[in-house]
Parts: sequence; structure tokens; C-alpha cells
Amino acid sequence: MTWARRGSTQGFLPLETIGPDWMRVRGGGLRAVLECPTLAFGLKGEAEQRAVIDGWASLLNSLSHPLQVTIRSRRLDPVVLALPQAKCGDARDELRAPYSRLVEELAGQRRLLDRRSYVVVPFERPARQPGAGEAEDAAAIAQRARGSRSRWISAPCGANRDRGN
Repeated sequence: MTWARRGSTQGFLPLETIGPDWMRVRGGGLRAVLECPTLAFGLKGEAEQRAVIDGWASLLNSLSHPLQVTIRSRRLDPVVLALPQAKCGDARDELRAPYSRLVEELAGQRRLLDRRSYVVVPFERPARQPGAGEAEDAAAIAQRARGSRSRWISAPCGANRDRGN
């Protein structure tokens, strides 16, 4: 049986348009996606871990709208990490060989992973505002994303900056 390809990949995505800081999904809703730094939770002391958990609880309890948290984890190839780069003629050149040995040693002991955390902030236009335009929607999602970003990033979770800025 042969499969006929009709249309493009865009037909399978639930997106209508992508703006500078937002995406419009089919049905009219907007989404802002924030990339958030990760935290080495296991390396924290017991008191710090408790503070992180308490911070998360207060953050989640303070939200007036839903959020989607997505964590992407992929295995890294240690050969690619240890590839030598162009010579710069500075102190970095002296650190390349020890760094390559360290990466090889770590790769022999455990899997090397790249983890990225994303927070999706939704905005659905209230039914009582049917005439609002795209500019008003974009302003509303930007305000919600700014509020979520400030609470998300400043929460006591070890993150002190947004990777996007």
C-alpha cells in the first residue's frame, strides 16, 4: 500500500500564525513559550531542597491561569562534545585537552543529557470581548507572559535569569 502525501507539515500543526513573542493556535487562542533554566536539585542540601519545594508550591498556588510545563531531555553524543575547536591562542586552548578527557571520563560513567525546560502560557479571549483585535490579544499574552516569567524566574528554584534574554 502506498501513502499519498497531500499538503505540507503545516497542515498537521495546530498553529495559525507565529508572532514575535506569541503563537496563535487554531481556534483563536494565543500561547507564549518561555525557556527556563534548570536546577541541579540533587546537589542542593536538605534545607535548600525544602526551600525549592516550598517556592514551587507558592508559585503554583499564586497562578490565576493554567500553565503547561514541558521538559525536553535528549542524550548527548560525547564525541561531539569533545571535538577540538579552532585555536584561539589564549587560555582556552590550554583547557581543551583536560576538558576532552573530562567529557570522555563522564561519558564512561553515565549518560550525558541535555535538558531544556519550557513553560507555555496560554491566553484565551474571554467571551465578553468578541471584538478585540490581534493587537489587544498580543498585548494581553505579553502581559501574562511577563507576569509568569517574573514569578517563574524569581521563584526560589535556583534560577536567576531567563535564557531567552
